[in-house]
Amino acid sequence: MAKIKINTIHHQSMPMRNRARALVFWKDLLGLEVIPAQEAGDGLIWMQATDGTMIHLVQRPPDDKPNIHTAFEVDDFDEALDAMTEAGYEIIKGPIEREDGQRAFYVYDPEGNRLEFATKSGLKPSGRVVDKMGFTRDAET
Repeated sequence: MAKIKINTIHHQSMPMRNRARALVFWKDLLGLEVIPAQEAGDGLIWMQATDGTMIHLVQRPPDDKPNIHTAFEVDDFDEALDAMTEAGYEIIKGPIEREDGQRAFYVYDPEGNRLEFATKSGLKPSGRVVDKMGFTRDAET
């Protein structure tokens, strides 16, 4: 029996080089909804399909290699973190908590692929808003 129970693929992170061009493809052609990013940074666009699955576009310099990862929503975050650590995998980022209460950590699999393990999104109100170009900011009070 598996030590970590994965509920679903939460999101796929993908590089973008041109924000406007990326939005035409992902938003206008594919119909994904631009949603507020729950991490800081102007180089991010979070997008969501109707079933809740997300694509996170990450601004990359033209000469940089892609920083792609797949994120899995896990049933029990603390159990997943413990199991990964006990199996000898280095936690390369995290555990973190995002603006909406989602917790996450990152590891490399045995082939060097970057993976994220996270709780559900939207565990608490975040107060973040997004504009039509995908730039997220804290809502003004």
